[in-house]
Amino acid sequence: MNLPSLTIILPVFNEEDTIEKSVNSCKEIARRLTTNFEILLIDDGSQDRTREIIKRLILSEQRIKTTFLPGHMGYGKTLSTGFNNASKEFIFYTDSDLPIDIFKELPEAASLMSEGIDAVIGCRINRNDMFLRKIYSAVYNFMGRIFFGIQVRDINFSCKLLRRRIFDKIKLNSSSVFIDMELLVNLNFYGFKVREFPVTYIARKHGCSNFNSFLYALGIFIEILIFWIRGYLKKDK
Repeated sequence: MNLPSLTIILPVFNEEDTIEKSVNSCKEIARRLTTNFEILLIDDGSQDRTREIIKRLILSEQRIKTTFLPGHMGYGKTLSTGFNNASKEFIFYTDSDLPIDIFKELPEAASLMSEGIDAVIGCRINRNDMFLRKIYSAVYNFMGRIFFGIQVRDINFSCKLLRRRIFDKIKLNSSSVFIDMELLVNLNFYGFKVREFPVTYIARKHGCSNFNSFLYALGIFIEILIFWIRGYLKKDK
């Protein structure tokens, strides 16, 4: 399925080894799917050569746009900035190191975006995480189901194709990776139709995920509890 227009959002933080290749891949697949696209690079205070590379990429292609956040503000703030700045009918986001084969998965997601579907989200089928990461992820997905009724199998994977109109109704506030769950809670609350599809995960070759940290994972779990308590108290009024 070709898309009428497309925004690709890449949250970026210290990706000097990957960003140019990732942007070129996004540009190539976007051209196959639509004549009307933009690539938004939201840099979350990178401290390596990433910003220098981004500035060069912007000069080479006017459809590549960027926002440089003032300091390291968190994944959630980075992603919500992308949503707020997106101007096309469909929005796709993934991590800037491309944890997917974007030439395979983005066209697949687009083909599933039929009439009546508002969000197509990827579910990893080949996770080979460290033991602790598996525990964190299992607890995270369990909490999403128990507290918020989220039925998808892989809440937090950054491979989602969304209709822009979703963000006319919802506003996301999380500054952490909890934003993925916050998004799905809102999709569920407002009755948006979600479809899952299997995705082959490509492990990160440079850097590491914050979710491997116990303290970071604990902070996310606390954020989930606070979000649930606030929602519960609102319903109780």
